Amino acid sequence: MRRHRRWLWVLGIGVVLVFGAGITWLLVPTPRPEISEGTALTCFAVGKCSEGCARRCPAGIKKYPCMLNCDKRCKARGCPSGRKLSQELTDCVQRRCLWKCIRGPTPACYGCTRTRCRAQSEACIADRCR
Repeated sequence: MRRHRRWLWVLGIGVVLVFGAGITWLLVPTPRPEISEGTALTCFAVGKCSEGCARRCPAGIKKYPCMLNCDKRCKARGCPSGRKLSQELTDCVQRRCLWKCIRGPTPACYGCTRTRCRAQSEACIADRCR
């Protein structure tokens, strides 16, 4: 009987912690670092914009949503081909390099992107906003 109560107590504490984290997640606004880049950006420029913005995202529970928001806002500044190619590269990175890139632009993320998303990376670098 004691063992059963102990597990219920531990489970109750876990539920309270998860619920509290969920409420915090919802109530704490996602940071939006300023973006100074112009418009009609090439795919490479969209990536540089997103990278610079992501570097200004604070650490913690809202870092990943902040980085996604940076990516979205920088893509909106891209030319049509820049937006399309940037989205293709982002999709590849999220599929193949998510765990290497979840903390932001790091050497491990760049290495994974160059090797596992080579075609998308090369297309992005070659973009000239046609």
